[in-house]
Amino acid sequence: MARDARPGVTSGRIGPGGALPEGTTRPDASGRTAPVVLGAPGAATKVGVAVRGRLGPVGHRADHGDGPVCGLAAARRAEVDREIRLFLPFDWVMKGCERMTAAHATYDVGIVGAGVHGVAAAYHLARRGVRVAVFERLTPAAGPTGRSGGICRAYYTDPFLVETARDGIAFLDAFEERTGGGQSGFRRTGAFYLHGPDDVAAAGRTAARLAEAGVPSEVVPAADLPERLPGLDLGGVAVAVWEPGAGFADPFATTLGLAEAARRHGADLLTRHRVARIAEGPGQVVVTTADGREVAVGHLLVAAGPWTAALLRPLGIDLPLTVERHVVAVLEHDLADTAEIVPHVLIDVAGGHYSTPQPRTQFLVGGVVPASQADPDDFLAAPRESELARLARAVARRSPARRRAAVTGGWASLYDVSPDWQPVTGRVGERIFVDAGTSGHGFKLAPAWGEHVARLVLGEATDPRLAAFGPQRFAAGTTLAAGFGAARILG
Repeated sequence: MARDARPGVTSGRIGPGGALPEGTTRPDASGRTAPVVLGAPGAATKVGVAVRGRLGPVGHRADHGDGPVCGLAAARRAEVDREIRLFLPFDWVMKGCERMTAAHATYDVGIVGAGVHGVAAAYHLARRGVRVAVFERLTPAAGPTGRSGGICRAYYTDPFLVETARDGIAFLDAFEERTGGGQSGFRRTGAFYLHGPDDVAAAGRTAARLAEAGVPSEVVPAADLPERLPGLDLGGVAVAVWEPGAGFADPFATTLGLAEAARRHGADLLTRHRVARIAEGPGQVVVTTADGREVAVGHLLVAAGPWTAALLRPLGIDLPLTVERHVVAVLEHDLADTAEIVPHVLIDVAGGHYSTPQPRTQFLVGGVVPASQADPDDFLAAPRESELARLARAVARRSPARRRAAVTGGWASLYDVSPDWQPVTGRVGERIFVDAGTSGHGFKLAPAWGEHVARLVLGEATDPRLAAFGPQRFAAGTTLAAGFGAARILG
């Protein structure tokens, strides 16, 4: 990322896979937080495929040796809580789906939500010849998916999730072949999971589950860690697990790639069609959009993330989902510290945070513990300076190089959280299904989870372990275990 001489201005790539979500900020020369602006206000912008397989929703074309950055410029603003207005003309990317009208009077399956889970299900359904319509309030990945950190790991405590994550990562690794040309931006960096004394036994069991699923991993005793992670202060770490096949991908590019592949298989993506009402009747479900349009579908999948519970509540379906606001900080190492950059995903369970390497000297930092609840229709998309500072302090304690790293940006995202921090997938009506509550760890699951969901909606045989994730588990008192202590987001 190149640094601009103007206060509050950054040019180049930033964020997961080059993404710069709405609300991204950085400190200006006076220490106040101002939005990141890529390119001068009013400058021409470009939408297109990114060089080296990377794609991000926001960003001005900037040639700094790595080629152009894909995306759009956002208007600069002076206050951290003033809404940034983004113009997202995805017509070029989606080949006209922005203004698409329905090709069919009815559909076999309707899907509410074009995040990565919605479009993954659409892809698996459409490639089977099912007539699918995806209803999206804005554009693909415009919600929480586009603000994901994009970590790809199979390190789960639940065996079914281990296998699903394994298959999801394999899909992302072969994404171009699987989707017919899409790019996921997957990079295999490996991941270390740092655990305190209370997690030693659980970490060993989790590594054993990975081995049973054919996922390579290694339990690393504390005494061996200084050699494996030189330069890090490993105080409080009693054991670590190394997963060499882990890494990160670009959630935005992944979602667009799946959406485009679904479209080529015949799916209709009805973007900017906010669903206002769902009515289940004999033999069909009628979806009414905000403009008054009614579309009949044979079955409906609601995969609307933090808006899922509110959409289903008028039908008498009460899902115990909450919405949390989580912040991601973007930091950049000093060039003098290049040799001390951690090249792996680092999930510091003992310290309560994760970090993910990014191009050049950047890295992302986020929390792995619960956060404050939020209204998905009225939340602060830009991070507060205090929130960025807290995350910077969390990683600073691990190394001098990280203490010298500068905060260059960040954003806030939303997690739709279930009571046990595990996905909520199953039937909620005669013809209505839900896939939500992924609790901040659903991205890497989506490519493979979407196939399980497609089978479920079509009434085909599914893996019997999927039933444990059904919404009925909460009333039945059969909630699932997840994560390690307060770090339940690890699943």
